[in-house]
Parts: sequence; C-alpha cells; structure tokens
Amino acid sequence: HTVVKIPIEVCRIGNISANQQNYLLAFKQCEAMLSQLHAGENSVELKLKKLMLSHPPGTLSEEAAAASMFISKRTLARRLKVEGASFRKVRDHILSQQATSYLRDSKMSVEAIAAILNYHDSSNFRRAFKRWMGITPETYRNHL
Repeated sequence: HTVVKIPIEVCRIGNISANQQNYLLAFKQCEAMLSQLHAGENSVELKLKKLMLSHPPGTLSEEAAAASMFISKRTLARRLKVEGASFRKVRDHILSQQATSYLRDSKMSVEAIAAILNYHDSSNFRRAFKRWMGITPETYRNHL
C-alpha cells in the first residue's frame, strides 16, 4: 500500500487558484489564446504553445515539453531555432500575454498574479515583466 501523509499545516495554506472568479478568468484567457493560434499551421513553436497553454502557467519544463513531443530536448531546441524561436522566447511570450491580461482584466494584486504565473517571488515576476514590456506591472496597470 502507498500512503501519503500531508502535514495539517499544509491544509491551512490558502490556495490562490481556489477562487472561482480567478479560475474562470484563467480558463477564458487560455481559451482565447488557444483560439488565436493558427489551426492549419504545423510548426514546432505552435505545438509548444498549445502544450504550454494546456499546463498551469510556468510549470512546463523544456525536458517535459520535449518528452511530450517524443523528441529530445536538444532536438526541440534545434527545431525551434530553425523557426526563429526558442523555448524561453515561447514561454516568455505566453507568460507576458497572461500577465498583461490579468493586469488588464482583473483587480488581482501583482503578488497574486505572480503566484498564479508560478513565480515564487513577486520581485522575480516584476523583473520579468519589465524585461518583456519595458515598464513595471504597476505602471502598465496605471496606464490602462
């Protein structure tokens, strides 16, 4: 028999994604992003985007993505390079779209958005957002 013991303290930690409104917002956002992808196109980048959108934000590793496509990590990198892309560029594109959508369409705090996008520290999220957009999340939201 297999037994999993979870400390009671873990059960008391709030789950950010347990909020029904946040879940519906995330679901609609992924559906909209998937519908924007070109259905007839058969590129590795497109397959990777679809794969990333079918996983929680920021959780799919390059190794796991390659394994899902039945290729090695190096082959995935080579094929993406031929298309002018990279795993990091595709991941950053998906995360930046999701981040801007959350900032635009919700009143969630930057810390909550960082957690939803799987950043363990909101300062890392802020740095990434500034790299993507050239401005901080707060500035982006204030200029909407």
